[in-house]
Amino acid sequence: MPDYAAAARRLKRHVRHYAKASIAFDDYREGLADARARAERRCEHECEHQRNPSSGVWRLVDVMDGRPG
Repeated sequence: MPDYAAAARRLKRHVRHYAKASIAFDDYREGLADARARAERRCEHECEHQRNPSSGVWRLVDVMDGRPG
């Protein structure tokens, strides 16, 4: 993306209530399972979260979604 305005236009096509200053989790809930699965697959090969804790966020998603952590 060349700038924020271009990114915002694209986001508004895909995220129903996109607003830079707030996030409505329900707008993203539909893609949650897919995003979690992609993150977990990356970890199967090399658990980068050993070096970069933010790459293990899929575990937090499990807890937020009510799965045992």
